[in-house]
Amino acid sequence: MQTGGAYSPSTVYAIGLSSVGLGLHALFRPRQEYGRFGLPLEAAHDRPAWPHASSGQLSKEPRQLFSETASQSSQVSPLIYLKGIRELTYGLILLGLQFEGDAAGVTITSGVLALAGLADGLVVWYHGGKENRHKAWGHWLAFASLGSWAGWRAFRAYGERAAFHALHY
Repeated sequence: MQTGGAYSPSTVYAIGLSSVGLGLHALFRPRQEYGRFGLPLEAAHDRPAWPHASSGQLSKEPRQLFSETASQSSQVSPLIYLKGIRELTYGLILLGLQFEGDAAGVTITSGVLALAGLADGLVVWYHGGKENRHKAWGHWLAFASLGSWAGWRAFRAYGERAAFHALHY
């Protein structure tokens, strides 16, 4: 296994740990994650009623996992927790694949992470509002960086022959 350049384990561990950190931030500080990511908090509206465990009747008290109470003017959507879980699992996958020495798995996962950055940038551009639009460029920078790095790893692993062979299909 190659240990330098495109295949440096420290680079993979840094990316994996960063992704785990972003995931934990979204889970434990969801309100702040909206701003960091580039999306506004959602407008407050009536929350769904939750059934009481004992009586089966509905209550207006929602269960909130991981977060502080939402304010009256805006609230945290449960979707931010899905985003946090996505980041956490991406990071754990990268760390596990690197630990096991699966270079191809690291390369493929890095390419998928790059695509997530592209999509995240589009979401922020179209739904983050004008005040957050500049944050889309951060997502696109992650797309370009991770995508280029994954491409470099693939090129180093499979060589020029494989790159040109893929263009013929």
